[in-house]
Formats: sequence, C-alpha cells, structure tokens
Amino acid sequence: MINIGLFYEDIPNRNPSEKIFTDIFFENFNTKIFNASKIKNKKYLENYLQLNDIYILHFYSFLYHDKFAPKKIDIKYFPENFKKIILAHKKILPLLLETKKPIIIMFVRSDWYSHGQNFWENIPENAYLFGGFKKGYLNTNASDEFIFKKFGSNIELGNEFIEDYKILPFHHVVDKNELKFCNKFNQKKYDIAILGVLYKRRKYLYEILKNKKNIKLYDQWLLLKLRKIFNSFDKKKYKFNHKILSYLFKKAICNSKISYTDGSELDMFVRKFIEIPALKSLLYCDPFKNMKDYGFIENIHYIKVDQKNIEEQIYYLLKDSDKIQKITYNGYNLILKNFSKNAYKKNIEKVFGLISQDKFKEAFWNNGKLHILEKK
Repeated sequence: MINIGLFYEDIPNRNPSEKIFTDIFFENFNTKIFNASKIKNKKYLENYLQLNDIYILHFYSFLYHDKFAPKKIDIKYFPENFKKIILAHKKILPLLLETKKPIIIMFVRSDWYSHGQNFWENIPENAYLFGGFKKGYLNTNASDEFIFKKFGSNIELGNEFIEDYKILPFHHVVDKNELKFCNKFNQKKYDIAILGVLYKRRKYLYEILKNKKNIKLYDQWLLLKLRKIFNSFDKKKYKFNHKILSYLFKKAICNSKISYTDGSELDMFVRKFIEIPALKSLLYCDPFKNMKDYGFIENIHYIKVDQKNIEEQIYYLLKDSDKIQKITYNGYNLILKNFSKNAYKKNIEKVFGLISQDKFKEAFWNNGKLHILEKK
C-alpha cells in the first residue's frame, strides 16, 4: 500500500469536494498527517520522510507566504496543527524537496485565476496539482465579470508555469449522502432555482424570471442573507454555519424541477454542474469549457440556455415533465458513473501508483472517460 504524508487538515467549507477527496486518501492509502509540533524532533522527521512515498501539501501553504497575493487568507481559526504546518512551510518544503519524492499540491479549492506570478514561481517544478485547469479549459477572454476586475488577474498565468501533464484533473466529487439526499425525481415545489454568487449571466437570468407569475422561481434571499450574517460571526462557528448553508442549498436544488448554473465568464467547471444532477434537478446551464470531454452531452444530460428566448424555453420545458425527468435521470447516472466517490477511487489509486513509481505520463478527460497514461 502506498504511504502518503499529508500536510494539511480539513477546513469546513460549503464545497465539500476537498474533504471527500481527502477521505479517499485515508480510506485507500496509508495516510498520516504530519505533526508540525515535532518538526525539531530529528528522529520523527527522518522516519516520516523515509516512510512516505508521496507528500501532499495544500496550496494555502504557498498562498499564505505570497506577499503579493491579492486575496489573503486568515489562518487564525484553522486547526492548530494545520496552522503550524502553514507557518513552518518554508522549513518543511526544502526538506521534502531533498528527498526527491513526488509532491502533490491539493488545489481543488483554488480559484486558479486569482494567483499572481510570485505564487506560481514558488510552486516546485516537480510538483503535481490535484485539481487546476489544463490549457484550453477556461475562457481566457473573460473580462466583464466583477471578480476578475477585483483581482486584476492573468487567467493564463498558471498554465505558463505548470505543464499540462502535471495537472491531475480531479475537480469535483459527490459522496453517497448527496446522491441519496433527494429521494424522488418528482414532487418539486419550485420550477427553477438560480443559486450562488450572482455572476453576470445568473443575475441576467434571475432578473428575467423573478416577476413571471407562471414560473415559480426559488428565492435565494434567505441564503444570501444568512451567508452575510454568518460571515459577520466569530469564525470559530463557521463549521456549524457551513452545515446550515449547505443543507439549505441542497434543499433548494432538490425542491426545484430545474436549476441553473454557469462557471462565470471563465466558463469554468464549478461544482454546481455535478451537484444539480446529483440532487435530481435538471441541469440548465451555460456550458463550461469542453464540457463534452467530461461526458456531458447537450439535451441528454443538460439543457443549454437559449439566451435570446429564455422565457419561451422555460415554459416549453415545464410543459414537458417527461423530458425534464428523463434528462434529470440521465444526468444523475452520469454523476454516479464519473463523479461519485466510488468512481474516483480506482482512478486516484492508479494515478498515485504510477506517480510513486515514476511511471505517470498524464491524465485527461475525453468522451466522458478519464484517460490515465503510463510512461513506456
């Protein structure tokens, strides 16, 4: 069994993909978290470095030490050991590099576009990114979205520093609790839900539909209000807060026949693209870049928004409940096949096995399958 040295601990978040992936590490490998309080204990350090085949760090360790980062992180309420790992990062990283063993950086939670040159320059050349986006998987012409103006981002910068083969395309995952959260495909209270950050297209759709008497639109006012209130609370409570928001978010999707999402103007693969079908709502969307590579086929697993005829399109869909249920059912099965925890286990085992033996060449999605190539 592969031995993994883990240099981070769980931080509560409404997006649980990172935790689910980390659970896979513990369930399928011999994974042990580094005890940062023993960093000066030579015997512990030597044994830990010798024992493990792969080291997995968190991108927060790099981000925290980036003096030029436009988006700072507050580690005050992080788990104590993780906090110590981050603070000792500049001592830990050289020790890991000396071993010449593979380094993987947990990148699932990263925004990708918000990192500057200093951040990317500090990523080791031999490191793999668990998550991240290969070239051609983001809309590099995005400019109007408020978040990009805020960060002054160079969307392509990460791909200038990180070669495609070093990006492990494990983006999002759902567990059995999410797949079982909604018991039925019918009995929905709302016609459509538009949830999350009000990106330009989400806001546009919401404004069109909010006053339509014949369309029951889920009002996410409560969710937005609660998030604002919770953000003002002491962050010690954020684990509990995230549980509440996560439950209400899932409930809203579960109770909606149709749920809309998009990946901002970046056309980025965000988690809602798998959450919506997993929660048995029809995925109505502006597709993310190269969506077909991951197995999503238009009119089979999702409906693409007709921006010029949104009202007519929604009315048409609502009149055809059989079509809604069929596409929802297809989407659910796609998530079960490609993005469930069980689906990812064998792929991660294979990738980590090849990396530990220096036989890994590349992993990429194509025609709904994750292809994992081995060096010849």
